[in-house]
Amino acid sequence: VCGPFVWPERTCYAGVDRLPPGHALRADANTSRTWRFWDIDPDHRIRYADERDYTHHFLDIFKEAVRARTRTTKPIGILLSGGMDSGSVASTLGWLREHDHHTPPVHTYSWAFDELVSADERHVSDAIVSRYGLHGHGIPADDVWPLKDYPKHGPDRDDPFIRVYQPLMEHSLEAARADGVGVLLVGDHGDELVGDWVFDHLGMVASGRVRGAIHEIESHARWSGGSVRSTVRRHLLRPLRDDVRSLLGPPRSPRATTSGVPAHVRAEWAKRVQLQEVLVRPKVRPPGLNSAGSARYDRIFASGGLLDPTSLERDCSRFGLELHSPWSDRRLASFIMAVPQWMVQRPSEPKRIARHAMRGIMPADALSSAGKMEPVALFERAFADRARAVIGSLLADSQLVGRGFVEEAEVRQLFDALAERRVVRSDPWWSLTMEMWLRRYWS
Repeated sequence: VCGPFVWPERTCYAGVDRLPPGHALRADANTSRTWRFWDIDPDHRIRYADERDYTHHFLDIFKEAVRARTRTTKPIGILLSGGMDSGSVASTLGWLREHDHHTPPVHTYSWAFDELVSADERHVSDAIVSRYGLHGHGIPADDVWPLKDYPKHGPDRDDPFIRVYQPLMEHSLEAARADGVGVLLVGDHGDELVGDWVFDHLGMVASGRVRGAIHEIESHARWSGGSVRSTVRRHLLRPLRDDVRSLLGPPRSPRATTSGVPAHVRAEWAKRVQLQEVLVRPKVRPPGLNSAGSARYDRIFASGGLLDPTSLERDCSRFGLELHSPWSDRRLASFIMAVPQWMVQRPSEPKRIARHAMRGIMPADALSSAGKMEPVALFERAFADRARAVIGSLLADSQLVGRGFVEEAEVRQLFDALAERRVVRSDPWWSLTMEMWLRRYWS
C-alpha cells in the first residue's frame, strides 16, 4: 500500500521467503540454508589511459551478454521501446546477426500510438527495425489503457505487484506467442546499471578533469532545477566529506533509506505492524566503495527493482515465453562497478557509456533520439476518464478500508487528484493493486 518497499527476501506470505539476488539455497528434509555465491569485488578496479577503451570493453561484454541469451532454435522476440536499453539490445542483436551470429527470425514489439502521438516512440524503434531487417510489430495501444478489461489483467496469487500498463504488456506477450516466439529479450535493468541519478563529479575532479566537472555540475543544476551552489554542496562536498570519513576511521554503517508512512495509510495499523521499520531499509554493501560507487551499487541491487522482472518473468511463463535481460548479466555489473562512475554517465550525457558503445551499431537517428519516455497520455486517459468507473468500484466497499489498512477519504483524494491531472503526494497505484489482489484471492 506504500509502494515497492520490499526487502529482497520478503514476500506477502508469512513463513515464505524469497531467495535474494546472488544467493543460493540448499535444502533437505530437515534443514535449509542460504548463502551468497556472488557479489561485486570492491577491490577490482579497471583504469584506462584512453577513455575510448572503457567503451570498447563495455561493448565486448554487452555483445556477449546478448549473444549468450539468443541461443535458441525458436524465433526471438524483443520488447522494443524508444529508450536506450531495449534499443541497445535490439541493435546489438542485429549487428551480431550481420557479423558472426546466426539466429532464428527476430520479432520486435513496440507500442503503437496513432492517436496519443506524444506517447509514440516508433520513430526510434522503426529505425532500428529497418536498419537490421527485423520483423517489427506495432501493438495498438491507444485503447489499451490501465485497468482496461478489469479484472482480466489482475495480479498473480504470488504477489500483488502488477504494472500500471499491465493490459498493454499482456497484449504484447500474446502477440509474441502468436508469432511462435520462444525467447523474449527486454531492456530491464539498464536504468539501474548505467542510468538513474548516479553522478560522480568528485571523481572527475580527482582525475584532474576540473573543467569537465564544472561543466557537469552546471548541467546537473539545470537538469535538477537547483542552483549551482546547492549542487556543489550536495553532489561534490558531501561525497567528499563521506569519502574522507571512510578513509580516516572505521566504516560507518550505511545510512538507511527512509520513507515516511504515507498519509493514506491508517496510522493505527502502521503502528501495529511496525510499518516504519519495513520502510526503513538498511543498506548492505561491500566495504571500500566511494560515494558514487555506493550509489551505483544501491541502484543495481535495489529491492524495488526486483519486483518488475520477477512479475514479468511470471507473465512470460503464462504465455510460454522464456524471459532474458542482457542488462542483468553479472559481468556487466562487475565491469560497471570497477570503472569510474563518471565514465558510466554524466548529467550532460545520460547513459554515456551505452551511447558511446552504440555508435555505429544503433542507427544514428535512433541513437540521437533514444531516451526514457513514459506513455503519460495513456495514463491520463485512464485515470481522468476511462478507468474511473473501475477505480470507483474498487474503492467502494474496499477490502483495504475494511481491514483497517488505509484511510478511505485520503485514498479517494489521491485518485481525484490524478483525475484532475494534479501532482499527488504518494502513488495510490500500489493501494489499487493490493485491493485487486485481496478481492481476487482473499475475500
